[in-house]
Amino acid sequence: MANTYLDRLGALRQKKPPVGWDDSPYKVTMSPDILNDPAFSEYDLSQLRTYDQDPRLRDATTLGDRLAYLDQKWQQHGSSGYTYMPSSPYNPNKVYIGDLDKLKMAVGPGAEQKKQGDINKEIASTIAHEFRHTMFDKPEYQGIIEAAYNRFGGAISKYELEEMITRAADTQIIPGHWIGDTLDEYQDDYNQRLIDEGMPAHLTPMNTTKQFHRSAREFFNKVRQEKLKKQQLQNFKNIEAAEAKKITTGGSPSITQTGSTGSGRFKDIKTSTLDYGPHTKTKTSSRRHKAPGGSGYGPHTKKAGGGIIDKPLMGRSRDI
Repeated sequence: MANTYLDRLGALRQKKPPVGWDDSPYKVTMSPDILNDPAFSEYDLSQLRTYDQDPRLRDATTLGDRLAYLDQKWQQHGSSGYTYMPSSPYNPNKVYIGDLDKLKMAVGPGAEQKKQGDINKEIASTIAHEFRHTMFDKPEYQGIIEAAYNRFGGAISKYELEEMITRAADTQIIPGHWIGDTLDEYQDDYNQRLIDEGMPAHLTPMNTTKQFHRSAREFFNKVRQEKLKKQQLQNFKNIEAAEAKKITTGGSPSITQTGSTGSGRFKDIKTSTLDYGPHTKTKTSSRRHKAPGGSGYGPHTKKAGGGIIDKPLMGRSRDI
C-alpha cells in the first residue's frame, strides 16, 4: 500500500527542493562509455546519482518513518541500480547506482587490470540498464514495448516486457553476461505458467528469450535512426544559418554546404565476453520494483531453499 504522507512530501519537494540538499550530478572519475553501447550518447549523465542521494531516503528521515527508511535501504541492498516509475512523485529521469566510487581506471599488473576492468564493465552495464529504462519512457521508444506486447497477445505485462527487453540489451552489449541466465529462467517460468493454466505441454514451448532479444535489437536500431535524424536536422540548421549569414553579409557561407551526413553507419555491438566470475544460478522473481503485491521482476534473487543472495539486479524503484 502506498505511503500517502511520503508520496505527498516527495511530490512537494520535487517542485521545491529543500535548501541545502545536495542533488548535484555524481562526477565519475572515468567515462562509463566502455561497452561500445550504441545508445550511450543518448544517456544524460547529469541525471546520475548515488544511493545516498535518493530523495525517498531523505523524505522518510524527515517524516521519521523508520519502516519506509528501512524498506528503501533493503531495496538498495538487493539491487545494483534503479530508477523511479513515471507515476512516482520522484523524478523518473534520475538513476541511482550503487558502488559508483568503485568505477576507476584499470591500472597496475595484468591481473589487477582485469579485475578492475570487470568491475568497470559491471557498473557501466548497470548505468546503461537504468538509462535504458528512462529512454523507454519516451514516445519514440514506447512502440517497441507495444509491439512486443502485441506479439505475446497481451500475456506479458508491459512492465515485465520492458525489464526483460532491457536485460536482453545488456547481454547484447556484453555477450555471456550472467544476466542472460535470468532471461532463460523467465522463459522456463513462463512456459510452466501456461501448463499450469491448462495448455498442453507440447504446445507451450515459447521462446520468450528470442523475442526479448528481437525487441532489444529493435531498440538499438531505433536509437541509430534517431541519432541519424538528429544529425541530419543539425546539418540542415547549419546550412540555414550559413545561408542567412550569406544573405545578410553578402559574403560566402562560413561552412561547406555539402549536405553530407556521413555514411549513417554506427559501430557494431562489442562481441567480447565479460568474465565476471561465477554466479549462482538461481530462480529469480526479479521485479522492476513495483509496490508490494505488484507483479513483475525486481531486485531480490532467491535461493532455491529460501533466503536472498546479493546477486545484483537492476530495475525500477517501487512506487510506495
